[in-house]
Amino acid sequence: MKRITGSRGCRPPQAAAFTLIEMMVAISVLALLVTMVGALMKGATVSTNSSNARMDADGEARLALDRIGFDLRRILLRPDIDYQFTQQTGNDMLGFYSSVGGYTGTRGYSVVAYSIVNNALERGVNGLNSSQMVFAGTAPTLFGNNTLTNLLPDNSQDETLGPSIFRFEVEFILKGGTLDLSGNTVNAALVSTPSATDSIQNISSIVVTIAALDSRGRGIVTDLGAVAALLPDAASGSDTAVLWKSVLAQSDFPKLAHIPAAAAAAIRVYQRSYDLPQSTFTQ
Repeated sequence: MKRITGSRGCRPPQAAAFTLIEMMVAISVLALLVTMVGALMKGATVSTNSSNARMDADGEARLALDRIGFDLRRILLRPDIDYQFTQQTGNDMLGFYSSVGGYTGTRGYSVVAYSIVNNALERGVNGLNSSQMVFAGTAPTLFGNNTLTNLLPDNSQDETLGPSIFRFEVEFILKGGTLDLSGNTVNAALVSTPSATDSIQNISSIVVTIAALDSRGRGIVTDLGAVAALLPDAASGSDTAVLWKSVLAQSDFPKLAHIPAAAAAAIRVYQRSYDLPQSTFTQ
């Protein structure tokens, strides 16, 4: 048998391999995909964190307004006791007798006060003993230095009710007046401060307006007091919530407040009206 020889014999198959160009293209495509997925995940994380922070601020505001309503539904209405509806430049203060328990006291009544302390809404409760309620006689007042002043809770009796709330404004609806929350028309009976001749019987409702900034927004704001100063005080005949929202909507507000636009966009305004239980007046 003859052996076949020559260059045309069968050769073993060669192993397939990627070229350098193919490897570079594959790596570039992979890097692009990783970058795109990373950007999407980062955006989703930022959006989720912002939404969670805003939801926390919304929850705080709702709980704070609910707590104010709980105390006001139990307000002690008498024509011979004083109240502290303090109207002042900047944040207001709300103080009154209420049939809620305090941390001390045996009478079942407390002096409750709401105010802004260190850019947060605080609620103070001073529980009263049987001999501590002070009667004002025939000429009680709603504000100023009166018999309720010395009974207001001190710092040791305060609790932080709304860490995100930095602005607190109070106004009043006198009897016969209505408040249009749309801001189109506001009855003149909406007043920022009752007159010296008004008494608690002349007030139909108390309107509370607050502004809140969530924890993420506070983290990038260095001077929250300067931001609060740009939100004007209540004025008779105007809706404070509508006024604040118009200020926040101005394009130059972040520049005026010296805060990032993201922080300005995170400021929320809330308002609630509380009807006083007029049928419970006692003498």
